[in-house]
Amino acid sequence: MPQNRRDFLCLCSAASLQLQPPPRIDPLTRTGSGRARNRLSAATALALEEAEQNPYWLDALERIDATPPRRRSAAVHRSTLVRGDTSRPWVALTFDDGPHPNSTRQILDVLHDFQAPATFFVVGEMAHRYPELIREQSRGGHSIGNHTYHHVSLSKIPRRYIATEIKACGEVVASVVGRAPRLFRPPGGDYDTEVAELAVGLGYRMVLWTSDPGDYRSPGPAVILKRIEAGLSPGAVILVHDGIQQTLDVLPELILMIRRRGLQLVTIDQMLEAPPAPSVRAPEPLPSGVRPPLGRESLRLQARPPR
Repeated sequence: MPQNRRDFLCLCSAASLQLQPPPRIDPLTRTGSGRARNRLSAATALALEEAEQNPYWLDALERIDATPPRRRSAAVHRSTLVRGDTSRPWVALTFDDGPHPNSTRQILDVLHDFQAPATFFVVGEMAHRYPELIREQSRGGHSIGNHTYHHVSLSKIPRRYIATEIKACGEVVASVVGRAPRLFRPPGGDYDTEVAELAVGLGYRMVLWTSDPGDYRSPGPAVILKRIEAGLSPGAVILVHDGIQQTLDVLPELILMIRRRGLQLVTIDQMLEAPPAPSVRAPEPLPSGVRPPLGRESLRLQARPPR
């Protein structure tokens, strides 16, 4: 019997006698591309989920199946943010993959010094290990988003496990800061229709990005800044990573660069909550032969009429 098949049967047998916790996955482990690495085999994940009849999955499934496919597709489209309102000079700086004991607090210190809000998409397992860092993010006025519990590629695991990854991370954050996150970012931006529908079914807004400088590859501080600057414009959502030294090194200059462009840093929550900026209507043309009234400055330039 193939080894994978034997492991699968053994796991199913063990899980039928006693519920097994999900295998621990190191969220810091990456592939060469820097994207999320899936260390759960499909058989292992499916066995765990079927053995537990996971309530997270059942809850998400019930919500999704109750929504007609056409409305479901429209809801996914409406609930996915790639760029904010381009009529406002707002930019969102987002950090993935934390919290980290050696870098998160330093990032928070820089943000505090510059009075710059940010959004942190946290890994549930890391949040469970370092809850005080999550509390510091919340107390600093930053937004906290869901980045799954184990930082796995969601499109590469069975559908039943996706809801567990999202819901478990959300519950960890809620237990730490007292409120559930409403923002979700799939690790590595790896998602498909099922992932998006499950996230929306669980009440999340999925957040992607407009600018990815590839800081996880440590290409050099100058390269990181140059890549971000190339895509810097109103509504931009910048993706960088917690736990990357070069990102920490360039953070002060990055904030100054954004402000020199006349742009303001906001959280993703602020982007979503703000109403659309009012449009400025052009003045209607005056009838022929009618002169516009003179303003105060114009009156000062007029010659005083003769007595």
